[in-house]
Amino acid sequence: MRKLLSCGLTLALCGSLLTPAFAADQGLTRGELAQQLVELCGYTQELETYEAQPSVYTDVADDAACQGAANLLQDKGLMQGSGGGAFQPQRTATPLEAATALMRWAGLSDKQIGAWPNDYSALAHSLTLAGGDVLTESSLKEMAELAAQYRETIQAETPAPLFVNGEAQPIFPYDTIIREVVYVETPVDTDSDGKADLVKVLIQRPAATDEGMKAATIFEARPYSAGCTDAYDLDSWNAHIVDAQLTQAQQSTTTTKEDWDWTAAETEEAQLTRQTATGTGEAGDGGDVWTSTENVDSYDYWLVRGYAYVSCAGPGTLGSDGFETCASADETAAFAAVVQWLAGDESVKAYTDKTSGIEVKADWSNGNVAMSGQSYAGSTAFAVASTGVEGLKTIVPRAGIASWYDYYRSQGTAAGGLYYPGDDCNILADYCMSRQLEPADYSTIQLDYERYLSGMVEEQDALSGDYNFFWDERNYTNGAENLNCSALIIHGLNDFNVRPKQFNLMYDAFRSAGQEAKLVLHQGAHMTPDQIDGLDLNGILGRWYAHYLYGVDNGAEDEANVRIQSNTDLSWASYDSWGSDTTVRFDAGEGQAAFSSDLSATSFDTSLADVDEGWIEYCTDMAYAWENDVISGSTSASRVFTFDVEEDLHINGTPTVTIKASADQPTGILSAMLVDLAPEGGMKAVMLEQYSEAVATETLESGAVWQGGGLTAKDLQQFALTQTDHKIITRGWMDIQNRTSIYNVDTVTPGEFYTFQLELQPMDYTVEAGHQLALVLYSVDPEVTYWPETVTNFTVDCTGTYVTIPVME
Repeated sequence: MRKLLSCGLTLALCGSLLTPAFAADQGLTRGELAQQLVELCGYTQELETYEAQPSVYTDVADDAACQGAANLLQDKGLMQGSGGGAFQPQRTATPLEAATALMRWAGLSDKQIGAWPNDYSALAHSLTLAGGDVLTESSLKEMAELAAQYRETIQAETPAPLFVNGEAQPIFPYDTIIREVVYVETPVDTDSDGKADLVKVLIQRPAATDEGMKAATIFEARPYSAGCTDAYDLDSWNAHIVDAQLTQAQQSTTTTKEDWDWTAAETEEAQLTRQTATGTGEAGDGGDVWTSTENVDSYDYWLVRGYAYVSCAGPGTLGSDGFETCASADETAAFAAVVQWLAGDESVKAYTDKTSGIEVKADWSNGNVAMSGQSYAGSTAFAVASTGVEGLKTIVPRAGIASWYDYYRSQGTAAGGLYYPGDDCNILADYCMSRQLEPADYSTIQLDYERYLSGMVEEQDALSGDYNFFWDERNYTNGAENLNCSALIIHGLNDFNVRPKQFNLMYDAFRSAGQEAKLVLHQGAHMTPDQIDGLDLNGILGRWYAHYLYGVDNGAEDEANVRIQSNTDLSWASYDSWGSDTTVRFDAGEGQAAFSSDLSATSFDTSLADVDEGWIEYCTDMAYAWENDVISGSTSASRVFTFDVEEDLHINGTPTVTIKASADQPTGILSAMLVDLAPEGGMKAVMLEQYSEAVATETLESGAVWQGGGLTAKDLQQFALTQTDHKIITRGWMDIQNRTSIYNVDTVTPGEFYTFQLELQPMDYTVEAGHQLALVLYSVDPEVTYWPETVTNFTVDCTGTYVTIPVME
């Protein structure tokens, strides 16, 4: 990252030229800098006129060698005095004074540069105009040569982004950004009214695009942006998990993934009524949409660097047509239509509003689009990429979902995000259906949408937890063969909302398609900070976007394939690939062990499920105690097997637990976790904050992350290491009736032993020497799974039970 450099300078934004007699070890004086700048900036022919004028400074005599140069540079706004009418010609000039004069000469205004001195210093360093510690004649000449190159771009008749060291520079003032709204016509009709759904699209672009510049676009498709309902605020939203009746298979099946291919059930595309274009015009300004929409300022960093930022919440959201269908193929097609419009596809139209037929062209776009976003917005990026739509050059998903089955399910059992047991597509769809926020509009479709949600509940089939057509439609890895763009995938290793398996699925899909894919794995949870100490994330993204959206040959594709932040000291390391092929195995030993699904044996009281408090708060109080119960093995709800770690054990990939066990019921949930047990005295680890799915962070330096373009600097952050005696590394869950696959079921005969293969979440984690690694076997996970009414008791054959862990050697 770029840290702001402190400058103990006065408001002297000056420069001067050196004479042949300057002292090299002391550097140029301000008077010498002024003389040299006149020559280097091509003002020599004008110098005589300014020499004939009286000196504008009280400490520069009319016959002084630098008098004309000081007058000239003051008149052109390149150098100023130091206050009180003085120029201080004998004071040693600083490299920043020279850089300031050269940036102004290149054509950058104070508005573009920002505030003195921090923004000036940061931009000078970004432009490689810092000039070293001492300003010399040779260093000044090198600075002037660079400034001359920048001047050609900055003052060109047709504006263009300025790239230095492979990254776009913040030369587009934020307060001149153009903001407008259009309505893109999609190929889908999610509300079945016979009309093509129009989606509201918000556009922000540099003012230079009105002067001929063609901008690349960063597009965020984020259903949350238009606002959300209170679906998750209702106390009853997940009451269905309490005393749930898991589906008991009546017979084993032999279905495969191909049997659940949703594309096989696709029908002919319906002929939809579309708007008739009545002419062309300009987009509207959107009115108050800019204050009522989330995330409109999330990409300001890129706006001032010459990128356009476009956002769309999609069908069913406030201002758009249709239904919110939660990750469906129709939602994906709608977002893909926005990409097509941005890429100049004449078959896709956009209009100034929903009724006039006045068409709007994206004539400011260079046709190259990136999709980026966090969580749902990271998911839509991968979804659209899986269609192979033209114009999408790269995606940068952060905590994105590749397969919604693996978000809401795990090996045949319902498994919501951490602290969201019972969550499902219908609830998220209801939450994002922000047309509900406009009662008059929603009343026209309310009954139809409620019927749609009821159908969604039936199709997602939570109580069986099996893979089916519904989930196959929302499995974007099915489109791996269509991928024709690159991906920079960012994910938190402590994210158990969108769990780590999702980045693994995405990464594998891009690699199998032969497309460029990079991983950045940090120690955070569901959210990624703007900048993390030790990783120049803005620099990585800057080179990535420049390469794939503007064609800059900067070697972005040759940078590290995988960057991972260590859990032990938060340092960063680079690797050629993800997931080690080397494994170690830890055996449970001999004899038998038993555990039960009965939560009443622990500190978790399911009777509190109807209290009038927010879900995360009351769940987490009990959850902390429950975690301690199962990890300690102090109750009948778990069995714990511990292994001494004599040398650092670096886990890298997907651990698998093989369990030979019987159950006394035909249904049941089987779960496992790996836990790092600290020696006496404890250890430091990145932990979730209390009552939160986020990890604790700390600010290392306020205002240390420069943005440029007149934007306020941000704080430099790092994840916090907290004292603890244990840390859950990873975990997994399965339905014992899905021991063969998620596509079909196998009946369970009570008392009969079976071998179960339970996949834990992929992980990079180092268990340090002297610690113990614990394998915890348990059943119901109150933080993630349903809470079945039927109590299932398990008996484990330890001789057939072990964990296989991929490790870095």
